[in-house]
Amino acid sequence: MTRRKGDTGGSRFLYEPFEFASVHRIEAHEKLVEARLAAIELHVGRLEVAMERLERRLWTALYGVAAVVLAEVGRAYLDFGLGG
Repeated sequence: MTRRKGDTGGSRFLYEPFEFASVHRIEAHEKLVEARLAAIELHVGRLEVAMERLERRLWTALYGVAAVVLAEVGRAYLDFGLGG
């Protein structure tokens, strides 16, 4: 065992890094990353559902506007045809 500056003897575990702790730190980091990815996937799923609802509403509004325009054209055609 090599002595470091300031060593007074004793166990080598007092001075050398404890590698077991780094393994736990890596596992904890991996669990944290998995939890964050799961949360992101949940939010993305909610956004997709909201976008689908919005798309349905937009198509419904478009069909409504088209129906009103066609009704007005039909009404004008009938009024013009009957009055003239």
